[in-house]
Formats: sequence, C-alpha cells, structure tokens
Amino acid sequence: AVSGVSAWRGCQAGVRAAPLEPFKLPCAVEHVISMGLQMAQMGGIAIRVDGLEGDLVSQDPGDDEIFVVADRVRLRQVLVNLLTNSLRYTPAPGKVTVAADLTTGNEGSPVALGAREVVFRVTDTGGGIAAEHIPYLLERFFALDRPTSHTAE
Repeated sequence: AVSGVSAWRGCQAGVRAAPLEPFKLPCAVEHVISMGLQMAQMGGIAIRVDGLEGDLVSQDPGDDEIFVVADRVRLRQVLVNLLTNSLRYTPAPGKVTVAADLTTGNEGSPVALGAREVVFRVTDTGGGIAAEHIPYLLERFFALDRPTSHTAE
C-alpha cells in the first residue's frame, strides 16, 4: 500500500517511474487478460475480450505486431485496476467486456492530430457508480462502498 501511495504522489508531481518505451501491445496485456479470466471463472462471471482486428490478445505470433510507446508498468497497472474492479463489483452471473480499439487522434484526443492511439474500455453489468461519486473518483484515497450499498438507476 505504501508503494502505491508513493507511485500516486509521483504521478501527481509529474515524476515518471519508468520511461516511455516501444513494446508489442498483445504481449503486454496477455497476463492481465489471463488473470481476469481466472478471476471471472472463480466468481461465476462471463468475460469477453474484444479488440484490435478481432482479438486483443492474438493467438498467432505473426499477428503480434501492434506496437505502442508507453510506460509498460503503468499501462499494466491501469488495466489490472480496471479489470479487477469491474470483476469485484459485478455480481454473478454478470458479464465483463474488455475491449481495445485502434483509432486516429482528432481534435478532442490527447494524442497528436492524426497519430494512432489505442483506446481501452472495460464495461460490465454491475450496478455502476452513483452519479454523486463520479466527481471524486480520481481523488486520493477515495473508495466506494461495496455494490450492495446502492442500486443502479
């Protein structure tokens, strides 16, 4: 927990724990997806993976050529957090979908105009987040109650 707090403070201060580096995207997320599949199976939740040209994690080594330039550790951490939270707050027999789309940056995008980017989405059939909590989601140490404490509208 202390290392997580230190990492969070470093992010807020603009300190980067690891340099940006080019790497193969499917290789980087394969472990996260495998972990999610195991958690989903144990919790009685169906998990679906959609992604780049059909599969986020390619089974064919020849298709493993989608490179990104990013902080590999942070990318993995964000994906693990999104997926585990989604699985934790989705009651059985729910469904979680992990998806990735390859898009081109536009005027509203955080990447350069015309640059390609990968957009990840994790969606689920859980109760959702109450509207009054959304403004606080990125605040340090903010935590929601378990999903049984509110209902989706």
